[in-house]
Amino acid sequence: MESDVTLTAEAYRAGGCDAVIAFGGGSALDVGKAARLLLKRPALKLAEFNYQHDWTGLDPLIAIPTTAGTGSEVGRSSVITIEATQRKAVLFHPELLARLVIP
Repeated sequence: MESDVTLTAEAYRAGGCDAVIAFGGGSALDVGKAARLLLKRPALKLAEFNYQHDWTGLDPLIAIPTTAGTGSEVGRSSVITIEATQRKAVLFHPELLARLVIP
């Protein structure tokens, strides 16, 4: 959900973190990937994600998948439900790849 992404980015900032560790199934990993977009562009509305923006320099992501099958830990996209429309948005960019995956 979009609110999960927003809350994750807020917790990251409040904690003075320097990397995102996403632990769980595909949805949890997608939240971790998408939160990094909000860290770079805090005013971003996920429904208005634009592939063309400069997304280089996203904070690092460490993915720890706990399920098999989604492949989210090695994917370049994040699927997030936009709450206003209850539709899923696919956010795609090569910079969404995890820096490290711990199976």
